[in-house]
Amino acid sequence: MKSPSPDKIRNVALVAHGSAGKTTLAEAILFAGKAVSRMGSVEDGSSTLDYTENEKRRQITINLGLAHCTWKGTKINILDCPGYADFYGDVKAGLRVSDAAIVLLAAPSAVEVGTELVWQFIETAGLPRMICVNKMDKEHADFRKCLEAAGSALGARTAPVVIPIGQAEGFKGVVDLIEQKAYLTDGSGNVTKGEIPGDMEDEVAELRTQLVEAAAESDEALMEKFFGDQELSPDDIRNGLRAGVAAATIVPVVAGAASMSVGVEPLMDLI
Repeated sequence: MKSPSPDKIRNVALVAHGSAGKTTLAEAILFAGKAVSRMGSVEDGSSTLDYTENEKRRQITINLGLAHCTWKGTKINILDCPGYADFYGDVKAGLRVSDAAIVLLAAPSAVEVGTELVWQFIETAGLPRMICVNKMDKEHADFRKCLEAAGSALGARTAPVVIPIGQAEGFKGVVDLIEQKAYLTDGSGNVTKGEIPGDMEDEVAELRTQLVEAAAESDEALMEKFFGDQELSPDDIRNGLRAGVAAATIVPVVAGAASMSVGVEPLMDLI
């Protein structure tokens, strides 16, 4: 197999407070990228990256894990970092060799002590980053609370890119604000593309406007287009986001439920 060129490689560290779902997200990414034929589970000890007997028994990540897959012509190297403070040496090692970081927030608990610590590590490393609000299907999940906490506790200028359709027991999927498409789940592992629910039109319009404005601010030509009342295309939005993320002035936010494989594909597109 031909080695990919450097511009077609993404080295991404998954970091978070413990039990936010990093390893499950890594497994979902590998499954979507067809690097594994079935999606393993942390709970039953079959995940790809928590492979030692100690990790399987304790159901936590102890060692820095590395795996890769290919998505739409780009190789994604995933560095699954430990979430507990005893193993932060491996977190720093993972960030040292990464191009960017994905910070997971557990939707029911938002920003935790470990989240703030890994955020400081990312700041020190000067890495671009995005936030993934995981576990949107769990009890007490609250996407807006997570956005507010990211701003107040982490100082992040967030730009929601993928938002949930419902939450907790009412979680039904996600909406990709760039493509304006919904990813709907039937609750049994099947995810299909569909139309945005009618009762979300106002929320989608509000958050997409915020996203477009954030993207436009990163590029002078896009800013002129925006203030000239010209519509920004999906590619315009992506280009603006790319510039903002590279400069660490924008933190894209995606929502999902890794255990259900919901929100994984738009996340991989964003990577």
